[in-house]
Amino acid sequence: MGGTILVSKGNGFATSTVDYDYFAERIRAELMSKHPTVLTAAYEPLDDGGMMFISLEALDGESYRIFVEATKQAALKAATDASFSTRSALWRQLHDMLQRDARLRGSR
Repeated sequence: MGGTILVSKGNGFATSTVDYDYFAERIRAELMSKHPTVLTAAYEPLDDGGMMFISLEALDGESYRIFVEATKQAALKAATDASFSTRSALWRQLHDMLQRDARLRGSR
């Protein structure tokens, strides 16, 4: 079946169910304590609807940047795991996709 991190309309990061769960929970852990409102907004389809996707479509620029930073932190922490090598290319693909979004332009 698989799951998707929907970045914008027609633009998403689709993976196997196992990888989706891995990414979703790693990123969730980074958002949970510091940015619960971003977590709630992005994870609503998964948490409230039981759908196999996270949606970043409705996030404003600031919330989107917070999600991207949480993803970077999750990847850095995952890099210390023995299993990181099996997902390092997927982390890069997700990072690259998130970086292409217009919500990051002009924020630096």
